[in-house]
Amino acid sequence: MSGNYGGNGKWSEGIYENSFVKEKGIWKFQSMRFYPTFICDYEKGWTNDAQPAPRVSTEPAPDRLPTDVYELYPKAHVPPFHYRNFVTGKEPRYPAVGGPDERAVTAALAPIIKAPPLYPRLVVLG
Repeated sequence: MSGNYGGNGKWSEGIYENSFVKEKGIWKFQSMRFYPTFICDYEKGWTNDAQPAPRVSTEPAPDRLPTDVYELYPKAHVPPFHYRNFVTGKEPRYPAVGGPDERAVTAALAPIIKAPPLYPRLVVLG
């Protein structure tokens, strides 16, 4: 929810799909993605004021284009999650309407392959 005192307010809800990395014992964000489900004027409510997804900001210019383009309420959208169920180890289950296609799920679950260093360590033999 956001707004100005005495002015208009916006109400939104969505799914965060974030990944983290541990560097030198400290957890940090590796990526942060927010997939809004709906955006509306607070006073009008989500059934009366369903707004479209925001467009890519031009100021400041984005460092990357969106990875997914979709519609908000009344349409349905669930992004592909990059992790399996922590208890069962199984892939996430998605709704029949609004869930990602099989290729997106496979890509999201694929392990991240780190590139080898550009310059391997030099070994000086004595």
